[in-house]
Amino acid sequence: MKLDRESSAIHLRSKREKFFKMGFWRRDHLTKLCVWELMLGPEFIDTYADGQIKRILISQPSDWEAIKQIGLFLEPPQEPTDAEIQLKMLAEQRARHAGVKSTP
Repeated sequence: MKLDRESSAIHLRSKREKFFKMGFWRRDHLTKLCVWELMLGPEFIDTYADGQIKRILISQPSDWEAIKQIGLFLEPPQEPTDAEIQLKMLAEQRARHAGVKSTP
């Protein structure tokens, strides 16, 4: 389902009170919640990733920590750097050589 600008605004205004009741009042937090609501779908807090967002909210002691943890959860995994790849390859080589017995 694609929302137009007006429908999106109406939908997000309806969420404002819910977000306030959940303890979110900072503009940057409300903005993130609204963006996630549009990107991840209606009622994303309850439905996205089998309720993982809701579990994060329940487990965090503060609004800012909840937003931080949700952001980390939603962040895509980073690609390893060349240096990290080289270190991993070196460690694998050392492990292989350590397992090989030298012959006289």
